Amino acid sequence: MRNLLGVALLVMATTASAQESLIEPSFGFTWDDKLSEIRQKYPDVTVETEGRYTVARISGDSYSNLPGNTDFVQLTFSQDSSLIKVRWTSDNFTDDRYGTEGKAVFEDVYETLQAKMGPGKLYQYSGIELYEDSDEFYECLEYEGCGAWVAFWDNVENTDSGSMLQLKGLSRGTGYLAYSVEHPKLYEERDRVVSEDLSKF
Repeated sequence: MRNLLGVALLVMATTASAQESLIEPSFGFTWDDKLSEIRQKYPDVTVETEGRYTVARISGDSYSNLPGNTDFVQLTFSQDSSLIKVRWTSDNFTDDRYGTEGKAVFEDVYETLQAKMGPGKLYQYSGIELYEDSDEFYECLEYEGCGAWVAFWDNVENTDSGSMLQLKGLSRGTGYLAYSVEHPKLYEERDRVVSEDLSKF
């Protein structure tokens, strides 16, 4: 699984440099994608409304543009149907008490993304609070303040947005890898909504 995921992301990760332009989504998606196009391309997609946003969820690895251990990809669209966030989540790592497999896959994907976007802001630590034993790695990641295994890349023109690779914990021996990319419009949209709401007082 480690090699499969690394190769898949190596091929599909954005070729744009964070130092030159907006970070583009991976897996063949682009910021120009519209919800109607996603519905046509992915017949099994499920679509829900979350507040003022529309969220499309593509499950599994049945599409050739998704890595082999994909749990799901979630696409968030603004009110004008513009794509503003892409989040990919892997299948769970299980029976991985020390995080050996998860750390290895994280490293492979980080190196792939680093080759495309330059070095990210990397934070890797665990055992700070409560879950201090090495076989409690994922429990530590789940507990706020105990640990983190994450990398960030900022958009040059808007550092509120960018991309994030993160190893997440669920329970002892169980966790998953997530990668998300945000368009600056995500925060512009949130600011607009907050401003509209405040104007009603």
